[in-house]
Amino acid sequence: MIIKEIGIKNFIDSTLFIQQINDSQFPIGGYSHSYGLETYIQEEFIKNEDDTKKYLVNYLSSSFLYTDLFSVCLAYNATKKLNEDEIINLCTILRAAKNQKELREASEKLGSRLVKTLFEMSLTFDFDFFKRVNLNLEKKNIPFYHSVAYGAICALAKVDLDYTLSSFSFATASTISINAVKTIPISQMAGQRILFNIKDLIQNIVKRVKELDEEDLGISFPGIEISSMRHEHLYSRLYMS
Repeated sequence: MIIKEIGIKNFIDSTLFIQQINDSQFPIGGYSHSYGLETYIQEEFIKNEDDTKKYLVNYLSSSFLYTDLFSVCLAYNATKKLNEDEIINLCTILRAAKNQKELREASEKLGSRLVKTLFEMSLTFDFDFFKRVNLNLEKKNIPFYHSVAYGAICALAKVDLDYTLSSFSFATASTISINAVKTIPISQMAGQRILFNIKDLIQNIVKRVKELDEEDLGISFPGIEISSMRHEHLYSRLYMS
């Protein structure tokens, strides 16, 4: 259906674009963050493949769903309407909703680097709306959060919404899985098994996020936030969050 709407060339272009911005070599620093995982590993709550999968399932189904993934969805829909006010309001809400310092700063840094990298690329689609939003956010001293910038640029690149949401989810899962492989450590094959076995979960949260009300944005889960707070005070650490 989406191919008929935008044409095969545009479909391929948008698909390759989202693969590029999700790639581990895309220079925004995504693999510098564990999102609290490192704390659980050092405190020996996560020791093996099964523990990692449980953590990943819980994380994707909780704070990730209601904050990051939901804001991708909201930003995508607002951009489709070219509604700058909705984007700015969304970033304002996220600044308050992300009340844990490391998680908030992680999203701010990733967003800033994503924006800067996109501006340096020779994008072939019109993203003047994106530039205007970024300029207005800078004037108001409001960060362009990673999830919001991601949703907005995917909408402008004519990436399908479901593909945008599932790609963002899988990229996050991949980051956590790779960090677990390096930090616990577990085998690379174990990491790949985990990623292969969460396909149904990703489809489920993509379906659920489109059914949420705006009041659901930022629903918090204390375990993730507490582990992130503890991460600030670890004696030694590999990751920024």
